[in-house]
Amino acid sequence: MIIRIMGENQFRLDDSFAPEIERLDTSLHEAFESQNEPEFQKSLTELVHFIREHGAELSYDEVAPSDLIVPEVDMTIEEVRNAMAE
Repeated sequence: MIIRIMGENQFRLDDSFAPEIERLDTSLHEAFESQNEPEFQKSLTELVHFIREHGAELSYDEVAPSDLIVPEVDMTIEEVRNAMAE
């Protein structure tokens, strides 16, 4: 699977990591929906860390469709909401 971290690059992760990515993404989405900024920041940090740790960064000349796009690690709920509106 290919995951893009906004403001960074794309990472290739083995499909065996899909359940953990799904769990982390669900936690992030729930925090986003409930406007729980501390939990959102915690979940986002965990997700980005997992992607960086287990993924292989694609070279900048390799562009592939992303299966998931993740906000930059320091984005707030409001910044994500604004980015989604654009």
